[in-house]
Amino acid sequence: MDFAKIYEDYNKDVYRFTLIICSNSDLAIDICHETFAKALDKIDKFDWSVDIRAWLFTIARNCLYDYYRKNKMIKFCEKDNYLWIKY
Repeated sequence: MDFAKIYEDYNKDVYRFTLIICSNSDLAIDICHETFAKALDKIDKFDWSVDIRAWLFTIARNCLYDYYRKNKMIKFCEKDNYLWIKY
């Protein structure tokens, strides 16, 4: 499948997904771009039997977590097994 077609088909979904999680449109745009950059880099290893939308959402979620960790906005409490995100 052509990556431009994947971007065209799923860009809005990934943007909305990240916007729901982060509630910041500028950050959602940045994470969306990073998500597709990472997906393009790994598309040759993608298992086409898996839903590509779910794969993109997983990448987006992980990009958000990376952003929060780098900016010290996230903390994982192992004792209670939850994530705390500071907005």
